[in-house]
Amino acid sequence: MKKRVLYVEDDETLASTVRETLERAGYEVTTDTDTQRALRAVAKDPGRYDLVILDYLMPQMKGIELAVWLLTRRSDLPIILVTGYPEVVSLREAERAGIREVLFKPLTRPELLAALDRALASAPSPLVEPAPKVAHVDSNGFVTQERSLVVAVDGKVPLPHPGSTDGKLETVLQ
Repeated sequence: MKKRVLYVEDDETLASTVRETLERAGYEVTTDTDTQRALRAVAKDPGRYDLVILDYLMPQMKGIELAVWLLTRRSDLPIILVTGYPEVVSLREAERAGIREVLFKPLTRPELLAALDRALASAPSPLVEPAPKVAHVDSNGFVTQERSLVVAVDGKVPLPHPGSTDGKLETVLQ
């Protein structure tokens, strides 16, 4: 039986693209651009979806707020949060809310499918990016910058900050 996914995203073009990608991978996908409509759909039938993907920043409600509401209706529901604004997402807040994965736009097909696999697995995985990335997380748990990494060894690679003249190092998140 196909896994059923609800994708709530206010950008209709992105919602359509992700829906097509997931359908080609064998998922049954419902998209919604309206958080209130998504709330009503889940309230009406909490067991309808196997997984929910939420955009972080939407006009009526933040994805993290919608996630909290959804999880009060069904605590075992795997939720993935997607954002184009990594500097405003607190990974600690997302983890406390019960979100299983946080992905940063632009999404790649392998990243997205791997995140769905992990989120649907029985045990929640730690909130880290699926592909090696270099990131700086401030003292409040906010990602302040990230970029792709070429080489990673044992999950920790010291790299100079690009453009930095002071030689500060960052750590790889895996």
